[in-house]
Amino acid sequence: MDEYKDIKDLLKPRRDFAASEELRNRIDLTLDSFAHKRKTLWWLWSVGASCVAAAVLLFILLPMGMSAKEILTDTINALKNTGSIEMTIEVRTRPMENFRYINMAEDFVVHDIFITKSDSTIYWRIDKGDRTALGNMQGIYNWINQLNIGWRTNNNDPKELLGEMAILLTPEKILEAELQNCVNNSDAHYNIEKKNGEIILTVHYKAQGDFSNPYILNTSIAESENVRNYVIDAATKHLKKASVSIINGRQKTEVLKITNIVYDASNQDLLAFPSGIKFIDTPNNSLQGLTGLSATEAASAFLNALETWNMSILENTVDNNMLSAIYEQDLKGSTLVSVGKSFTSGNEGLTFVPYTLQLPNGTQKQHNLALHKNEQGGWIIVGGL
Repeated sequence: MDEYKDIKDLLKPRRDFAASEELRNRIDLTLDSFAHKRKTLWWLWSVGASCVAAAVLLFILLPMGMSAKEILTDTINALKNTGSIEMTIEVRTRPMENFRYINMAEDFVVHDIFITKSDSTIYWRIDKGDRTALGNMQGIYNWINQLNIGWRTNNNDPKELLGEMAILLTPEKILEAELQNCVNNSDAHYNIEKKNGEIILTVHYKAQGDFSNPYILNTSIAESENVRNYVIDAATKHLKKASVSIINGRQKTEVLKITNIVYDASNQDLLAFPSGIKFIDTPNNSLQGLTGLSATEAASAFLNALETWNMSILENTVDNNMLSAIYEQDLKGSTLVSVGKSFTSGNEGLTFVPYTLQLPNGTQKQHNLALHKNEQGGWIIVGGL
């Protein structure tokens, strides 16, 4: 069975283009060779301003006679046949923040990634300093070093925790995802060039999501206009480095870069668990949430519950271990001053409610509470505290 049949199918042009005999004769009679080439190229582009047409050009009319089909297939196979990989990635974020979070105003934080394969199972670890995640056959572990607390879920899909960074755990899927986006996303623009023994793939994306309220704009890679660059070794077809830059108006800011990749690495010690960390099981969708309420009403109920630390509300909306380890010390006894009108932003299905809290230390906290509606229809708190 060909494991990459879907990829190969995606790489095939979606339609054949052929000029009529009459048209060819007219062109041959009226245009010289150079003009003929320009006419053909213009005609192909004018067939449709969609990414499908762009994909046909990408696969057929690359400069210097390169075949994108061969390039992408060879690169995918080269990465597929690699054993263990170590990568150094730098991201504009905070060492303790979740792995999805980026901020153009932050400094680069180094992420050390180790990936190894055993049969069809992938073992991996990402360490960004104050927060670390590890995946194996037992599930996904995520811990905060300075708090000595961690969480385990039996959901083996890392995307929920890592967001778009999850694709780095299977580097051969990076170009697969770019190809799928090209076929399905008419807002993506692609360019391939070859120089100095390297193949450079550049992709320009528009921000994905609803930004009638721009609150979440440019806080993740998907929720930003961005340019991605992939550098591939022309001889080995290995990915050498990559980068992502966010475009904000006229400003272009690099927010993620792969600075080093070591293939067939063998540092198994990186998959070891830390000592002194207490891991708590967190079953999927374990929070009941607040049902029968609007987002603003649910936010008000939760924030009011902080004053008396009403666990009947709090433990149904936020993980109990997070309450005791992170929030209780600063938020217990807080008084709700006001809430604003709820709004949505981005592509993660989140609803935000502005609020003002009077904290026990006498200061005020103003922020936007992030809520998500679970499969049972209950509101749970996922950020903004």
